[in-house]
Amino acid sequence: MVAFGLSWVTPQELIALKTTLYVSYNKRFSCDYCLNEKYHGRPNLLKKERYTLGCERIAEEPIHSVEGFLYHTCIGNGFSRPAYHWIRSYDAFTHGILPYPGGYFDQPSKAIEILEIIGAYHQEREIEKLKEIKRQNDGRRNNTGPVSRRG
Repeated sequence: MVAFGLSWVTPQELIALKTTLYVSYNKRFSCDYCLNEKYHGRPNLLKKERYTLGCERIAEEPIHSVEGFLYHTCIGNGFSRPAYHWIRSYDAFTHGILPYPGGYFDQPSKAIEILEIIGAYHQEREIEKLKEIKRQNDGRRNNTGPVSRRG
């Protein structure tokens, strides 16, 4: 096993995990969504979008960037089934179901680290959602004008 700093997750595994997390929550990079929902019946638009996103080509320059990782193809091409398995296991983990027999301290360090990476990603998404809600609420308050206080 190759250690990455103090990590047991290799750089390749980290990229696969972060990419799969991003793709799982951004249907813009889901092949199924693109092919069957978004552009169904509009082949000319589909072809143009797939070229722009890098679905079937490797661009000379990066065309996407997520968390410092640069992609020369569609981010969806980096989807990893093993990483997706861990993402799905995270929900069970949050409900006390561990991936391996035994207690928490019996789990492989790598498994705990993977689940912590997924947990951090979920926390970041929740913070982003709360910030967006706050921005929307602030925008509504600023656009409504003064409140009349008649007695």
